[in-house]
Amino acid sequence: LYMFGGEWSSRDQRRYRQFGDLWRIDAAGGPGTRWQHLTTTATPIPRSGHRMAVTSSGHAVMFGGFSEDKRRRATYLSDLHALPLPSSSSVDTCLTWHEAEVQGSQREGGGGPGMRSGCLLWAGGGDSGFV
Repeated sequence: LYMFGGEWSSRDQRRYRQFGDLWRIDAAGGPGTRWQHLTTTATPIPRSGHRMAVTSSGHAVMFGGFSEDKRRRATYLSDLHALPLPSSSSVDTCLTWHEAEVQGSQREGGGGPGMRSGCLLWAGGGDSGFV
């Protein structure tokens, strides 16, 4: 089980933080199983509201979400990132994210999905995905 990013807010909502970290845990692990913080390069900006799925070829794909600045102004995102996941349960190497250059995205004036948060994302066969 992998987890990237997310947010934290104090009860009074005066303090807020978004995360850009990647974690892993063996969901089938027994007593004493612990979360493992993974080192990555080319890491996407910290965000909330993004969606992730895993392809049958073992890539985590992440789309969209939003990022907030210190004044709590949200910037919605339409970027797509892929991360090849290790095949073994032990992760000792640094993992590298890759931002996909998608033809037809709205950034290029095409008809692809625009900036958004909280959408539904699932992986099809192979490396295809649906937003």
